[in-house]
Amino acid sequence: MSSLWTPGGEHQVPRDQQLSQSLTSDLDNEFDDPPYESDLSDDQEEEIRRMQAEMLTVPASSVIANHVVNIFNLAMLHLFSQPANLSEAALAIDGASAIVEKLQGRLGDEEEVLIDAVHQMRLAYVQISGTALPTS
Repeated sequence: MSSLWTPGGEHQVPRDQQLSQSLTSDLDNEFDDPPYESDLSDDQEEEIRRMQAEMLTVPASSVIANHVVNIFNLAMLHLFSQPANLSEAALAIDGASAIVEKLQGRLGDEEEVLIDAVHQMRLAYVQISGTALPTS
């Protein structure tokens, strides 16, 4: 028998045909009985459920684009601080670029703007540092 770690603890995993049924049952039970008491009021829990339902109406591409823009803003702060923090700016630019490049073709209406932003941030880094972005 093997075991599977979950947030609720270690679970023994049988190696027979009932494996998936056992795992499903264990996971269902784990999520039914959280290991903590909620400090939230019923109104707060309802507000969280409402916000989650609202979030499900927003395309994932829009949420991802928003996060990428926030990462670019972080890069700008590091680039234009006095003195510039080039290593932190490079990390932020590389992180945002990785997301945009990996998801190219799937970012919806925001994609063209994000691709342009990648180029602009790289150019700003080169202009401020006098060198190309470091490679890992």
